[in-house]
Parts: sequence; C-alpha cells; structure tokens
Amino acid sequence: MLNVMSTIQLRDEIKQLPRTEQILLAEWILKQSAKPHQISLSAAAARMLHDYETDTELTVFTALDSEDFHETR
Repeated sequence: MLNVMSTIQLRDEIKQLPRTEQILLAEWILKQSAKPHQISLSAAAARMLHDYETDTELTVFTALDSEDFHETR
C-alpha cells in the first residue's frame, strides 16, 4: 500500500533535512515544474475524441464545411 503523506507531514520531514539537501530538493522541484508538459497532438486528439463525437457545441461550425468559401479582399 502506498504511504501518502499530508502536505504538513511532508513539510515537517523536509525541515528535518540538512539545509543543503533542502536546497537540492527545492531545485529538483523547480526543475520538475518548469518542464513543459509533453503531450503529442495525437494523444490530445484521442483524449478529446469522445467529446467531439457527443458534444454538438464543439462541432457546431462543421455545419459550414459544405459551404463554398469566398475570399474577400
């Protein structure tokens, strides 16, 4: 079973670490939060597929797909 600590418990444990380890931990946390969330477009599309199939508000403008497009200048 996973042992989950509360934020307060975690904070108290971190306070007991030597200052250098606290700094290393803080640096690691900052680096982790600075990493861009990497998700491929295909994975994002797969996540949204059900919504696009069932939510007509997301696809309302596809009704215009069969309309001719005329560019204005």
